[in-house]
Amino acid sequence: MKCFTLIHFLFLCNLKFADCAKKKPEDLLALQKALQDAKERLKSLENLQGSDEMKAMAWASIAMNLQMQDAIWHNGGVEIQQEALLSFDKAIELTDAGKKDLLVQLHQNKGILLKMMGRGKESLESHDKSFSLADSRFDKSSALYSKGDTLGMMGLLDQAVDSYKEAIKLRPDHISVYLPLVKVLREQNKTDNKSWRRLMSEMKSAVKKYRKITEKFASDNEASALYRTNHRDEVGHVKIPPDIYWALFEVEFLA
Repeated sequence: MKCFTLIHFLFLCNLKFADCAKKKPEDLLALQKALQDAKERLKSLENLQGSDEMKAMAWASIAMNLQMQDAIWHNGGVEIQQEALLSFDKAIELTDAGKKDLLVQLHQNKGILLKMMGRGKESLESHDKSFSLADSRFDKSSALYSKGDTLGMMGLLDQAVDSYKEAIKLRPDHISVYLPLVKVLREQNKTDNKSWRRLMSEMKSAVKKYRKITEKFASDNEASALYRTNHRDEVGHVKIPPDIYWALFEVEFLA
């Protein structure tokens, strides 16, 4: 159960942080308190010769906490990024090879961190590792999405477009991919009006699929309380990530 909880936490965060604008000072304090607790737990496990699995969970919690602090609050700069990277490496080292779901998330988030540090080649290696370990279309699509972000940062625009399109092909409801895809296509300046209109139609269809799948998941998943909180509005309707509306706005203007 502890493993699932952490995996679910990593999945919900995944360093896209759609609600960054809502950050509050007390949230940072809560993160810092959680980080202190995780470090104390790790110290206790080492003193008591706890299992590698429990230590891996502690290291993963530390890594994700530090990464969130850096990504949302830009709290610590290079020093906190280096500590997060070390923590991801320790978590990966101690995680049993059979815990593939956790390893997939650890490698993906490590890849996102390396991108933020400007270490593109290493970031791509982490995303490729995440993709190779993933069994589900969801995880494979997420790895390709993040890989596309890194390729875009590196100026490899054709490869970034291919990665984003493969992510969408694997998971047609993955609507968060469309905004970076549109930005890269604009930068390439090779898409004609007909292609923009076709993409806009595809995006509208993807929103419908996202709403349907999210509604079903929130209703069926036994451990979906946190998921429902993050994916429904005050009256219970499925939240649509704002990125897709920005993407639609841009495409409508370009078409």
